[in-house]
Amino acid sequence: MTDPIRPDLYQTLLAKHGERMPAESEVFLRPGWVPLVDRLLTDIAREYPDARIVGLVGCGWLQIDTSLPTNGDHDWTRHVKFDRWLQRYVTESLWTCECCGSHHGRDRLNRRVLCEDCQNPKESCDAHA
Repeated sequence: MTDPIRPDLYQTLLAKHGERMPAESEVFLRPGWVPLVDRLLTDIAREYPDARIVGLVGCGWLQIDTSLPTNGDHDWTRHVKFDRWLQRYVTESLWTCECCGSHHGRDRLNRRVLCEDCQNPKESCDAHA
């Protein structure tokens, strides 16, 4: 598991997205993925206004736990479309550095997506300062 989200970053997202934001105890993200999550929450409000994100975990990739109301037996197609729609954010997290947010991240073992600069924080990563 990754670190709990920094309280200041959580409060910023909460102020912008209100009830769309999951409880702070259900959000485990490093700072570099906050812009990606901000875009996800903005887009979900437009595309799937009745959907809710109930958990966000950054551990190797962005893991999104959701709740989408059903409207009957044939609503499974909507859920499949929603899952496919969400996949774009999961995929983007695979190359987004979880520390600085650059789009030069890659898997660095230990289920971390980091860019070259952030791989060794003692050398050059401002996100670790």
